[in-house]
Amino acid sequence: MTVLKGQLFESVVARQGATVLPGRYGGDEGGDRLAFIVSDHSITLLLGLKVLDANGGFRLGKSDAGYLQYSSAWIRVVIDQLKPDSSTTFEAVKIEEALEAGALVAGVICLNSETQQLSNSATQQVSVHRIAIR
Repeated sequence: MTVLKGQLFESVVARQGATVLPGRYGGDEGGDRLAFIVSDHSITLLLGLKVLDANGGFRLGKSDAGYLQYSSAWIRVVIDQLKPDSSTTFEAVKIEEALEAGALVAGVICLNSETQQLSNSATQQVSVHRIAIR
């Protein structure tokens, strides 16, 4: 299931104009992916793919070090992992700058477990759940 969720996530975020970052970032079975979008005034991180429970909720996971996904500490660990790799240094610097400037937007892409859909059927827009970074 993790491989299929990863492939679905990659497909969805590509349509949103995002770049998928290499690696896995915790979550169920350690399979969550992370994507990055640069806009004029902010940087958006998209985490996923999460499966909504029967009540429409989802859980953020914890890293091996015990940091909750999208906490400031977790984001700093992500930055530290991306910086040494020349192929992701740009993204690491942009994420760090946005975090320090309060311009980092955190989103989670979720799959509705009942309908098996990612998007609102009326608008065909992918549902992204925004999260405050603390």
